[in-house]
This record gives sequence, structure tokens and C-alpha cells, in this order.
Amino acid sequence: MDSRHALPDHSLPGRLPDLVVIGATKAGTTSLYRYLGEHPQIFMSTIKEPRYFMDPFFEGNYHRGVDWYRNLFRTQKTLCGEATPAYTQPLTTVVAERMHQTIPEAKVIYLVREPWSRLLSHNQMIKSKKGCLRASLAEIVENHPRAKRSSFYGSHFRNFRQFFPANQILIVESSDLLSQTRDTLRKIFSFLGVDSGFLSPVFDLRFNSTRSTRADRPVDETSTSPTPDFCPQIREIIPAALIREWHGRFHAEVDLLRQLTGQPFPSLELPPLERLLAEHT
Repeated sequence: MDSRHALPDHSLPGRLPDLVVIGATKAGTTSLYRYLGEHPQIFMSTIKEPRYFMDPFFEGNYHRGVDWYRNLFRTQKTLCGEATPAYTQPLTTVVAERMHQTIPEAKVIYLVREPWSRLLSHNQMIKSKKGCLRASLAEIVENHPRAKRSSFYGSHFRNFRQFFPANQILIVESSDLLSQTRDTLRKIFSFLGVDSGFLSPVFDLRFNSTRSTRADRPVDETSTSPTPDFCPQIREIIPAALIREWHGRFHAEVDLLRQLTGQPFPSLELPPLERLLAEHT
């Protein structure tokens, strides 16, 4: 049985994770979750998104207690981990603080994607899940503000840096994971301290996360098909004022991330405002 199909061994005591993928939504977290689970030294929770460090208001499971969380990780492998992109949903430090209290030595991986394309992809995901295909992007953002907040990379990174040192956080550009998969995984495996030379044919596949993989639903391997993470977007008509507002905020967030890390993150450069206005108004 290969590693991605591994189930917890309930004869073993539970343990706490050594690594957590914290986001961002629609930035390739499902693919990374599958890639990490392929590695023979890494066990990834059968439930992809435990949402343990979040409150019920955010569909979280913190109220279940640490024993519930620990029981998700029953393995003898060197490392174990989980992936919950919604950990970068709240704009407060509550998730980062809880993580530090529970797993202070954990390695944190933060996937980031060009903010505008990520917003459009997030929008399509919400529409398909909520059955509101005719809703406009403006309506989706008003009713689901996390669609916009998930692109606030600088603010989210700053929240986690208050509790985790820089050497425990790795920011990965999703475009690198998509176009330079093996080199990017080599970097991630090295960061985690496992065999960085491990290869798998699964690394050539992409996995879409539009179906539910939350804490009440383990990943259904039979319904997961290798599909592109970055699908073409349906043209959205958006009020010009909102385009200017979101574009400005996203620019500020990317700039903040660059300032905090000293890294250029070239793939996060937004399309020119004039182009977005021409495309969406």
C-alpha cells in the first residue's frame, strides 16, 4: 500500500503533527498534501483539513480538544502533518497562538498565489460548493469575506511570525509548485529534514480541491482525479470601485510580505489595474 493510502495505525499512540500546511486556499494545497503523503518518511492525516486550531464559527474543531487532534496522527513514520488552508482565514493571531501553544516546534508551510487569480478561483469554488452559480463576485465577497481575506498574505504571515521563528516557516509560490514541481518539493523536503531526493510519479499529477475534505470527510481517493489546479476563469463583471479597492489592498499585502521576508516573490505581481478594469467592467 503506497503512502498516500496509508491509514492511521490505531494500535499506536496518537501524537501531534510536525508540519502544517496553512494555506492559501486555491493555491495548490491539495496537490502539496498529496505530494507530502507520498514521501515514505511523512504521514499526512487522512482528514486533509482538520481545522483543529479554528473555532466552530469558522467550521473549526478547537472545541474537540487536543486528544481528538492527537488521534489523527497514529504512525511510526518520521514526520506527520496536516493541511488546513483556512488557518489563514481569520485576520487575528488566534490560530498562530494556538498552534504555538500546542506544537511550538512544528514546521509551517505557506503556499501563496498571485492574489487576483487566487480570488477568482476561490470565487468559483464557493459558487460551486454553495450552489450560487449566478452570484456575482461582489456578492460572493460580501457574503464570504474569506474569499478576499485569503489573499492578505502579508498580514497572515506577520501573524504567524509573532509566534514562529523564520526558520520554521517556508513560503512557497504556487506557480513554482506547478511549473517546477520536483525542484520545489526537493526544497520542501530539505526544509522538513527528510530525504530530499525522493521521487514519485504522483508528482506529475495535479489535484483539484473543489470537493469537501473537511474534518468530517476523509479524502475519497476514488473520486480524486488528476486535474489542473489553475482552471480558466469565467469572466466576471465587477464595479470599478471594487477593482481599485481590492487591487490596492492586494498590492499592499504583497509589498508587506516582501518587506517582512526580504524575498521578491515575482509570481505574486498583480496584473496592471488598467487591464483588470478593461477585463471586468
